Amino acid sequence: MNILEAEDPLKIEARTSKYHRKTNIIYSIVELYHNLCIDKQQLLFAQIKACENLSRQTIDLNDISAIHTEIVKLKRALALLN
Repeated sequence: MNILEAEDPLKIEARTSKYHRKTNIIYSIVELYHNLCIDKQQLLFAQIKACENLSRQTIDLNDISAIHTEIVKLKRALALLN
């Protein structure tokens, strides 16, 4: 039996959360196909993609600033892995 995977193996949703006047980014993993082994690079790429999707949908300037800061941190972490 051949199983073809047409979708991204890792889907992550990003949301903003405000706590004590600070905006945080919260991630939730959706429909994880292989839940036992997640590559760090794959996880970082998925988080960056989720943040980029969130930044397109966000209106609040404080949230946008927090999301862009998070994207920079994730790209730095990704660069350290390479």
